[in-house]
Amino acid sequence: MGKYNPLATFLAATPTFVSEATFSFGQIEQIIGAPLPWAAYEHRQWWENEATGRHVQARAWMNAGWRVSEVDQTQKWVRFRRAVTSQRTSSPGNDHLLSFLENEYKSLRKIAAETFRSLGEEQAMYFINLANDWIDILSAVLDTCSKDELSSSLMYIYLSSLLKEVRWFQLLFFSGNYPLLHRNLRFVWEMIFRAYYVDTYSLDAPEPPGPTIDDKVEWLAQHERKLFKWDKFVKPTLRGLLPQVEGTEMEEYYHLLWDKLNEYVHPSKALLDRMVVGVPGFLMTDSFDKEWVSETIEMATMIFDLVWVAVISRFPSCAELIAQKGLLLEYPIVTAALGNF
Repeated sequence: MGKYNPLATFLAATPTFVSEATFSFGQIEQIIGAPLPWAAYEHRQWWENEATGRHVQARAWMNAGWRVSEVDQTQKWVRFRRAVTSQRTSSPGNDHLLSFLENEYKSLRKIAAETFRSLGEEQAMYFINLANDWIDILSAVLDTCSKDELSSSLMYIYLSSLLKEVRWFQLLFFSGNYPLLHRNLRFVWEMIFRAYYVDTYSLDAPEPPGPTIDDKVEWLAQHERKLFKWDKFVKPTLRGLLPQVEGTEMEEYYHLLWDKLNEYVHPSKALLDRMVVGVPGFLMTDSFDKEWVSETIEMATMIFDLVWVAVISRFPSCAELIAQKGLLLEYPIVTAALGNF
């Protein structure tokens, strides 16, 4: 794999609503897992957008659909802007498929428009603001944690992968597919808790995982049967993160939330009743539902509150930087904790 392929992958996975991205040179080095050459610090030409020639770094970001728009070698940062792509001519063979997709998009646009009209811009943009919070938190982790610490952390791997999940959250939200969105929220909760659990597992405990990411993934696979159970995994991890909730109504709230999300993972009676009776027609097609929207936003806020608690607990050095910049959304626990800095 080329040295700059991780940068290309990172840029290509950036949500389409993000048109520019600014990185410190240190963040670039964290992403590619290696130091930048001295020319990146000394010569502006190194950052030129050259599609041909020997500049493999330029081909990496240009092939990902981005161009360097500005670079400051004194302050050591670079700004990428998404390139404007030309419209490709479709072949007759895929006209039918494109027509089908266009009709689907028209239907989804109607649901998105109703979402905007009913909620207003601030609530309708909830998951976009969540994505921006993810960007700021990941940037803080990259800025404050060493390469060695990140290279052995499953939490860092899963935190990076949240980009794809958050992009789908916004699409599902705008398209009115709340059941699938809830199912994905449950997935993210378990994924981040798994990462925190294995990253912080006591080495003094029986049969601890090894130090590498491969070791940790294999260890989790060996203990798979208990890692979706509330009493054996979720509750102990929750208490490790938030000891103050033990035995309280808040712990019971999280338990009920976990159980409710499980209704969306399986073809439960509760989900079927809601799709058939609660929202007529929802079993066959997606549509806007204000009650379901409000519930979705509340659930996402509580779950990502726990997600960010787990991330900051795993990488505590990033907390002050996050507090300095601030987050766009309000999270009950994280927002209050960051206010102490």
